[in-house]
Amino acid sequence: MIKEYFLKTFHHWKILLRDRAYIASLLGGILMLFLALFVTLAMGAFNDKIQYISVGDFILDRFPTYDLSVLFDFGNFLLPLFIFLYAVFFESEKLPFALKTYGLLYLIRACFMVLTHIGPPTGFFYEDIFISGADPIRTFLFKNDLFFSGHTSVPFLAFLLFRKYNIFRGIMALMTILMAITVLGMHVHIP
Repeated sequence: MIKEYFLKTFHHWKILLRDRAYIASLLGGILMLFLALFVTLAMGAFNDKIQYISVGDFILDRFPTYDLSVLFDFGNFLLPLFIFLYAVFFESEKLPFALKTYGLLYLIRACFMVLTHIGPPTGFFYEDIFISGADPIRTFLFKNDLFFSGHTSVPFLAFLLFRKYNIFRGIMALMTILMAITVLGMHVHIP
C-alpha cells in the first residue's frame, strides 16, 4: 500500500514536471523563499546591532522563564521541513504557491522586525548565549525579532494553506498553540 502511494506520487510529479508553467512557478517560489530568508537574516543581524530598551509586559512579568529549547528548535528547523515534505508528498500542486506565500510571510516579518523597536523581555532565555558568544549553532537566533513570531506564523499559515487532510490541519492548529506557549514560556517574544 505504501509502495503504491509512492509510485502514484512519483507519477504525479512526473506529470507536474512536464508542465513548463508549473516548473517556472516552482522555481519562482524557491527563489522568493531564499530571497526572503536572506532578507530576514540580514534584517535580524542589522536589528541586533542596535541596543533596544526592554519594556515590561503584563503577562510575561508574572511568569518565570522556562527551558523549552527542544520545542523551540523543533519549531525552528523540523516543523518547516515537515510542512515542506507534506506539500511535496500530499499537495504537490500547491507547492509553488506555498513557497511564494512563505516567502511573502518572511519578507513581511523582516519589515516588522526592523519597525518594532523593543528590546527582549525580562528573562529572555537566550541572554547568556548573546553575552558569552557561545553556541555557534544559534547563529540564526536574534534577540530583537520580537514581533511577530515566526514560530507561530509558520504552522498557522500551513493550517490556512493546506486543506486536503483535516488531520494535518489539526496538527498545524495544535502546533500553532504549542509554539505560542513555547515562545512565551521562554520569553523570546512579546505577546
